[in-house]
Amino acid sequence: MMKFNLEQALFMKGVEKPNTWLRQKAGLTPQAAHRLMKSKVRNLELKTLEKICIGLYCTPNDLVQWIPDGKVGDIPGHPLQVLKPRSMPNVSERIKKLNTDQLLELDKIIDGMEGAE
Repeated sequence: MMKFNLEQALFMKGVEKPNTWLRQKAGLTPQAAHRLMKSKVRNLELKTLEKICIGLYCTPNDLVQWIPDGKVGDIPGHPLQVLKPRSMPNVSERIKKLNTDQLLELDKIIDGMEGAE
């Protein structure tokens, strides 16, 4: 079964008010934003998905999960495996605990990662 996992993506990007963010960045109504956050959406317009991806600097793969169900089951080696749920660290909380020297070092690491693209 495929499902949206927007909450995790917003959390990883440090978005503190997801519903407000979705209304402002993707132009969703409050009801649509709520349904999307609760994974109660059956479909999503591609232009809305594009706005969310642009705003979060991500791809649709970062917003969708695949949870094998009883009908299909797990398919070893299938490309859908990359969409299986994975635990994500709370990076923003970890960053808050770094001292100034560590933040400067992290900044250099990030600069190197951006230059490698």
